[in-house]
Amino acid sequence: MNTFIMNTEGVARFFAVDKMNEGPFPEHYEPFETPIGINPLHPQNKKATSNPAAELERPKLPRGLPRPIATSDLDMALTGAEPRMRCWLALMAYDGLRCQEVAYIDRDDVLDTMEPAWLRVRAGKGDKERVVPLHPYVALSLRALPMPRSGRLWRASPEYVSMMVNRFLHNQGIDDTAHPLRHWFGTNV
Repeated sequence: MNTFIMNTEGVARFFAVDKMNEGPFPEHYEPFETPIGINPLHPQNKKATSNPAAELERPKLPRGLPRPIATSDLDMALTGAEPRMRCWLALMAYDGLRCQEVAYIDRDDVLDTMEPAWLRVRAGKGDKERVVPLHPYVALSLRALPMPRSGRLWRASPEYVSMMVNRFLHNQGIDDTAHPLRHWFGTNV
């Protein structure tokens, strides 16, 4: 039984301090300049008082191209889905919703008494609310559900929606995940 609550490599660092550049634990410097003028870990080292990378400009990376699910795969998934899964897939592919937005749809958000029908998306990215037209296929899929009179349409977390959609697609032999459904919306609708 070892008295140290560390792995072997971590314990070895304590006994090799003089052979390491940074001591037993790696260090890093957050601020560009230290407010006290010295590095308290290495007061004698004048070069260790600031982060030399702090003034470097972060390179801008090019945006990647969307990778939508194939239309044939989407059709196959919608055909083989039970009603709730069909709604989730349709909301993502035909109305561009994220898993978080699908999970938190409330009955009051489905404005299906108007023509055309609309959907209020409250749990959007950055907590931004928006109203989107409800695609006719989505409206039909929602009407096929036993929708409650009030409250959330389903008791599901965003993580659960993501996991179940991904699992369903993979069980159908489709290599995509939930997010390419949103890419399909962005490139086709």
